[in-house]
Parts: sequence; structure tokens; C-alpha cells
Amino acid sequence: MPKSAVILSIVLVSALLSVSSDVFSAPKKKNPGVGFSDAAVKEAIDNGAGFLWSQQEDNGGWKGHGGERYPTGPGAMAIYALLESGVSPQEPKMMKALKWLEETPEKMVYCLGMRANAWEVANRTTKDKYKEILKSDIARVINSTADGSFHYETGGSPKRGGDNSTSQFGLLAMWAGSLNDVSIRTSAWKMCMDHWMRTQSPEGGWNYRGTGNKPTMTAAGIASMYVCVDNLYAQTFVRKPARAKDFPALMSIQKGVNRLDKTFKSWGGGHGNYYMYGIERVGLACGYKYFNGKDWYKDGATHLLRTQKGDGAWGEVYSTAFSMLFLIRGQHPVLFNKLMYNGDWNNRPRDLASLTRWMSKMYERTLNWQIVDLKMPIRDWHDAPILVITGSKAPAFDDANISKLRNFVLQGGTILSIAESTFSSKPFSDEMRKVYAQMFPDYQLKMLPKGHELYTRDVYYNLPYETLKFEVINNGVRPLVIHTDKDMVARWQGGATGRDALAHFKAATNIARYVAGQLENLRHRGVSYWPGDRGGATSRTIRISRLKHSGNWNPEPMADKALALKMKNRAKVKLEIGDPIGITDLPAAGVKLALMTGTDAVTFSASEKKAFKAFLEGGGTVLIDVAGGNGRYGGTKPFARSILGALKATDMFPGRRNKPRQLAYSSPLYNIEGNTIKAISFRQHTKLMVTEKKYPQISAIMVGDRPAILFSEMDLTAGMVGYPSLLVDGYTPDSAFKLVRNIILYANK
Repeated sequence: MPKSAVILSIVLVSALLSVSSDVFSAPKKKNPGVGFSDAAVKEAIDNGAGFLWSQQEDNGGWKGHGGERYPTGPGAMAIYALLESGVSPQEPKMMKALKWLEETPEKMVYCLGMRANAWEVANRTTKDKYKEILKSDIARVINSTADGSFHYETGGSPKRGGDNSTSQFGLLAMWAGSLNDVSIRTSAWKMCMDHWMRTQSPEGGWNYRGTGNKPTMTAAGIASMYVCVDNLYAQTFVRKPARAKDFPALMSIQKGVNRLDKTFKSWGGGHGNYYMYGIERVGLACGYKYFNGKDWYKDGATHLLRTQKGDGAWGEVYSTAFSMLFLIRGQHPVLFNKLMYNGDWNNRPRDLASLTRWMSKMYERTLNWQIVDLKMPIRDWHDAPILVITGSKAPAFDDANISKLRNFVLQGGTILSIAESTFSSKPFSDEMRKVYAQMFPDYQLKMLPKGHELYTRDVYYNLPYETLKFEVINNGVRPLVIHTDKDMVARWQGGATGRDALAHFKAATNIARYVAGQLENLRHRGVSYWPGDRGGATSRTIRISRLKHSGNWNPEPMADKALALKMKNRAKVKLEIGDPIGITDLPAAGVKLALMTGTDAVTFSASEKKAFKAFLEGGGTVLIDVAGGNGRYGGTKPFARSILGALKATDMFPGRRNKPRQLAYSSPLYNIEGNTIKAISFRQHTKLMVTEKKYPQISAIMVGDRPAILFSEMDLTAGMVGYPSLLVDGYTPDSAFKLVRNIILYANK
């Protein structure tokens, strides 16, 4: 085959044959100033899609490669990438493209592998319209191998001795089939797995042919092994822990991952976007957030953002499709992080892979999972709302570990701990209860009663209480910890087969919704809601105080820290919030604004009422909000009732009606120069409660001509921390910050 044909033979062989890096030529104009962000990634994907559409021909397809030797290769990749980007199979241009793909004869394994993945994505929203042609493509691929490896062409008698580049794409076709519930015989999976184990080098890598350690082929080998293991051993690890020493296939994967982790470097170096696609497959398969200390997705996305051409392309159609797939599939939101710790944390290595695959199919929204290490900074844990801790033996968490877990929760995260009862779970459960008692001495781990909303359709599914029992630590706003002695991960590992197993998958959905609210609002990989200090100068310093009282006065201890960071980053104000003070200390505190929140009933002594009144009449302002909001299920929180009762008391301001009145939207508080609030937004489920969906619901008691007491039944506190939640009724985090920002500035004008 001529060298040019090799380069064009769908694309991928170029990097594998050590072709020069100018095959993946740099763009004419780079964008070195573009940094990683959600918005930048979305724009890059949209621009890439625009380029792919611009290359579509009148017949609905795209030009083939190598003359017409690979007729559907680039088109299949373009269709796959566009569908993954969110284009509907019913969109007219896409319907024409799929019709072209279906009607164009194809025999090359590279192309059939990409076609199969395009069919699988299209089938998600078309009631399996393309399942029969998917089955046909997969059968053609499988029937072409005699030893688990694949050659370029299908047809004729089964062959041996194919190369690993083509073999990866043969297995990609089988993987697409497994995702679409196509029945594939066990012997085919075993044959493919044996091929990859046979061709692995002693160092753990793979080569194009023979043994070796080519980066592109090492990524292909690891991803291919994961596909085989998922389809061969899912049930095995339900009954016994997945110790690598007991399973040669797991040892093979671990050697490969160790090799990749040791040798992974920054992007570029001539491997091209095909290599990025391989890394993305490995990263999503194994759940690792880092390779060789680098956040592979964030680094790769940053590289792509800076190398995209002005027309949206990254080279040819195939290279652009690979780049888009990296950005798209890596950007899918992360629902669960699994904690790696010094213990038996990974007895069921495919538990979350199986669970998120089921949830993705059920809700037609691709969801990811990750593995995070205790060594990672907490900020890197926050691209998922739930941290899953599993095991059967007692985890050896030291004080520093426990402090880190506590800070993750206080910054808005939730821990889900699951005892693996198949392997004798009592040591794990006993130790986790001790850990939680040390983390949250003011709260107790309590069994949820039968009929609790977590078990009901109020969240999503009705769950069988006797099968699934959860214990929860709640701060009055949200669950900090959810624990169960029921071995849910065994069912996740084995798949949603049978009524009992399905209940555990549904329970995971309820937990996810209970913690995070709408799954549409999840963050993308690499995106954290917890603010980091962006640096830069501040224009002024403002001091405020946090008030202690007789109730649960500090349910979210990190709210003030998050607020201070946001004020510095977004308002250029250095916000100083000293140690919390009692109400009687308020008049002498030397501040103009005090914050007060709570969940439980609060009572005021005579001396506290006197101090409160003196502070207000001396020009001070108090902002009071109901942490978590005032409740959706038929009642008001005790804190709200007690505060309103205290404000109405005649001995606070005798002779006046002290019921808070809604602050007019024309108030100067909302119209501060440079910080005008034009509109606000509520959390998705809170919108159902409010009539004016664009206006603040803050009430005020006036002292003279100014609002001295500002009262919000809608949550502001949880909004300042920034986490998503089903249980919080209030403003979105961005709107909560803007409102509190303006209150701070107005009180200190």
C-alpha cells in the first residue's frame, strides 16, 4: 500500500506508523490565550460541528479516504461526533447523513467500528431504529477474525495475525453492540481478550504489531481490555472481590495503566488527536482523573482550545471528529466520584461504570464517574456532587484524612458509604460510624423512617423499604452523609438484571436526585463550583459579622468563606468576617451588617432584643435567611416561624407593625451603580413556588427610610456555598451571590 494510502486509511494508522507530526498539522493561527472553561469548551464543540457540517456533500455523506477504499470512514466519524454533540437523529441533515451511511456499502473494519458507534448513539433516541444494521455490521466484523485480532477488510474466511490498530476498531464495533444490548457470544469476547493479553509487552504497553510500548497502542490496549473484562467478568466480581492477582486480565490492565501513568506526557509530540481519543477512552473506562499527575481531560481540552483553527477544524474531518469526541465525552457530567484509599476500596471495579451506563441509557443523558484519591486537593473532588466510599474492611483514615473528608462535605459535597456485605461488612460499617461521629459531633447518623421522601416518587422512584435502608446525617438543610449496610455495589457490578438488582439501580437514581436535584444541572468534568482565589487587587475592605443564636445558627460553616472568595473575585472587595458573635455583642462589633441564618426555632432574651434594637437604630442592618428555604412539603421551618414571631413582638419596636414587607424591585438596594440586578433566577424546583419568577422575594422592616432588617424565606446560605440540591428552596447560586453582594454594598455605602 502506498504511504499516502496508509496515512489516509481512516485516519488512524498515521499516528501508529510513526508518520511525521505534520500529518496533524498545527493550525494556521493558534489561540494561546484561550483557557479551559465550560463556555470555551462548548464554543469549541459548536465550531467543530460547524466545520463538519460544512464538509457534508449533497448526497448526505462525506468524502472517503484512500480514494474510495474507506468510503464511509470520515463520514461515520463525523456523524458519530455530531450525534454525541447533541444533534438529533431526526434533524433533516442528520437524517440524510444516516440514510447515506446505511446505503453505502462498507467492508473495512476501521469504518465498521465507527459506523457501529454512530448507530449506537442514534439508537438511543430512535427506539433502536438502526439496531438491525448495527447487528449486521458487528456480525461482519466478528466473522472476520480467527484469533481475536482484525485485518483491514472483512469478508472471506476468518483471518489471524491482524494489527492492533485495526483490532481496536473491531472491538469498538463489539463495544457499541454491547451498549445497545446486542447479543455477542462469550467466546468472541474471550478470543479478543486473549489477543490483547498475548500482544502486551513485558513493560505493560502495546505496539502496532508484535510487542512494544507505543503510546497510541498502549491506550488502545487498555481500553480494549476494559471492554472485554466488562463483558466477561461483571458477574464474577459480585461473588468475589476483584483482586488483580486472582485475575490475569486485571493484572494485564493494571500493568497497562501503570505504564500509561508513568509515561503520560503533555499533549502533542506527533501522536495526534487519535491519541487523545484513546486517552479519553481509557480515562472514562478506568475512572482515573489523573495520569502521571496531570488532569488528562483539563490538559487535553486546554490544548484543543488553543489549537483549533478559525474555521472550527482541527485538521481534516477525522481529526476534527476525534477532537470533538474528546471534548464531548470528557465533558459529560460526573455524577459520582469513588474514593481510592488504603484499603479494599475497589472490590467491585466496574460498579459505577455499570451504574452510570444504565442511568445514561434510562435518562438519555450520558453520565460519567471518576476515581479520586485522598492525595488529591479537595477542589478536584467537586466536579461530582457525591463521593462514594465502599469496602468490607475497616478503612484506616487518620485525622488528616477525616479532616479532608469533612471539608469536602462542608464545601457542599455529600458522602455515600456502602458496606459490601458479601465480604463481611461489619468492620467497614463500624469504622465509618466512628469516622462520622468524629467528623460531625453535633449531628447524628439516623435511620430514615419508612415513607421518607428518599424512598418515594417525591424524589423519583418508589423503593422497597425492607430491601433498601439508609441512614443519614442531615444539617437541617441537606444530607451530609448517606450510609447503607445493603450491598448496593454488588448489584451495580452485576447489572440491572432482576427486580432486586433493578431496585438498587433505582435507589442510586433517588440518591442522586435527592442530593443534586435535576440531573440536567450537574457540572462537567473539571468544573468545580467551589471558588478559588483568582488573585488581583481589591478596591476596598468591608467588615461584617455572623450572629450566633440559640438555634442551629451555622448549618453551612463554609458559606462565609465562599462568600468572601466570591466578593474578592467578582466584586473586588476584601470581605472580612470575624469570629461569630452573640447578639448582645452586636452594638459594639463595629460593623454595619450582620448575617443571621438557621433551621431550628430560635428564642431571644430581653437583653438580645435590646441589643438587636440598638444596632438597628444606630444605622446597622441585619440580613436573615432561612437556610435551605422555608419548605415545600406543607409547612414552614421552625426558624422562619420563630423569627417572624420575634419580629412582630411589640417590645422590639413598640407601637409599630413589624411584619416584613416585600422590598420593591425599584429599591436602590437592587440598583447600585455597576451592580444593578436586572433579573434573578431560582432553583429549578423552586420556580414552581413563586409567582414573580424574575424578581427577588426579599422582605424588609424599615427603620426610618432604610431597610434595616432584610428577611428571605428563600435560601441564600446554601446558595453562597454553591452546591446543587433537591432539598434547597431558593435562588440559584449566582443569583444568591448577587443579592448578598448588593446587600453588603448597600449596607456599607
